Amino acid sequence: MPDNQTEGSRIRALLGVLVLVQLIFLSAFASAAGLATPRSGRSDRLTLPVDALRTGQAAVPETIKVLMPDGNVETMDMDEYLKGVVPTEVGASWPYDSLAAQAVAARSFAATAHRHPEVGADVCTTTHCQAYNPANRDERTDLAVDSTHKVAALYQGDIIHAYYFGHCDGHTRNSEDVWGGYLPYCRSVSCPCGYTEMWGHGVGMCQEGVKVLAEAGWDYGDILEHYYTGVDVESTEPVAMTWYFAEGTTRPGFDTYLCMGNPSDAEAHLTVSYLVEGGGNKDASYTV
Repeated sequence: MPDNQTEGSRIRALLGVLVLVQLIFLSAFASAAGLATPRSGRSDRLTLPVDALRTGQAAVPETIKVLMPDGNVETMDMDEYLKGVVPTEVGASWPYDSLAAQAVAARSFAATAHRHPEVGADVCTTTHCQAYNPANRDERTDLAVDSTHKVAALYQGDIIHAYYFGHCDGHTRNSEDVWGGYLPYCRSVSCPCGYTEMWGHGVGMCQEGVKVLAEAGWDYGDILEHYYTGVDVESTEPVAMTWYFAEGTTRPGFDTYLCMGNPSDAEAHLTVSYLVEGGGNKDASYTV
């Protein structure tokens, strides 16, 4: 972007990115006593209690408290925890976008889960919360977690309760039809999983359907936005309020150019202050 300046003018560019996070509390949320039934054992539809919950959660926590099988509570890095969840919930050989969708769903659920307050834990290691076994770690599922770092599914600015289950019978279920509590992002949608019977509660994301969509070329964002109605899949990484300084001088006959770039989907607001030789400054604001 050109800006003609007088000879010897001195330029200092200040770049700041402002992100507005809108916190909108939702009304009645369902709380499931399990996300997905295991691939063996009971396959009947789950009947789960409903609590009045609001997430009010707009960012993914750095850590999570996990109730271990021995009764101890361990504080883990969120992504390290997820690296033990994703390959335990789905097959590590599945297409990348199905693994990434599972990683984002698991991260979203974990970010809003406070399911064991009696022992000071957020989640346990069973399907009561999310199945976790670090022995199942695989480089492909590790990549799915790392490449979606801090990415979550959000509804009107809040991270959702991202329920998921094994497979459905061609369509998922409305939350109120299963638990009695209305979740605007858990609407019944068609699903190409190919099964004729339900395996799990049927609310939210069908894991087998995710695999089919990924094999058909869908990316993980589109997959999640299909199963969770009205959500945005985006990074919740806070933007660092870091100022970048650039100094230089112009010479006779030269124009000054300021190049700006913004890789995010959100608008960035830029203020440039031109410090003119001899005192004073000239400010200009831009939206990138």
